[in-house]
Amino acid sequence: MNSALAAIPGDDRALAELSFAAMSAGDFDTARKAGRQAVLVATDPKIRAAALYNLGRVEEADAPAKAIELYRQSLALRPSKIVDKRL
Repeated sequence: MNSALAAIPGDDRALAELSFAAMSAGDFDTARKAGRQAVLVATDPKIRAAALYNLGRVEEADAPAKAIELYRQSLALRPSKIVDKRL
């Protein structure tokens, strides 16, 4: 995913995927940073919703109230059974 960002710096989809991959690997700092960037630059509501969900997953342990708000924002952009279940 870093190679995708090298090819297209600031790409919203690559940032959202990097956030999820880093979270899955336990690198929460990278996941949080990439997730925040993805939310900021995403213009496609589906990608922004996915980035909000990913960021919510990252925030769950340290800031559950923040995670809930991120999930709600994600659901406002697109319905999702996965996000709804997580909420």
